[in-house]
Amino acid sequence: MRILEKSTFLAEHWAQHAFEALKITFTLASVLVHAHPTKPYILEMNALDFVVGAILSYYSIDNQFYPIAIYSWKFTAIEIN
Repeated sequence: MRILEKSTFLAEHWAQHAFEALKITFTLASVLVHAHPTKPYILEMNALDFVVGAILSYYSIDNQFYPIAIYSWKFTAIEIN
């Protein structure tokens, strides 16, 4: 991708194809939903040396996970020590 002017881009064919694929994926992907009180909740967590993340979801009857909340936190220098 090359910048021709301040706000104009000339994208190579592969870059345009990748952008269109990402645009479709992001618009079709699950978004956060309201909690369903009768469904069991699933909490997925992951932590590394300096960051922690979690996703709260529920598993629907159509065999799909629906995210209710997403959380991430980058530790400060004091929290790392």
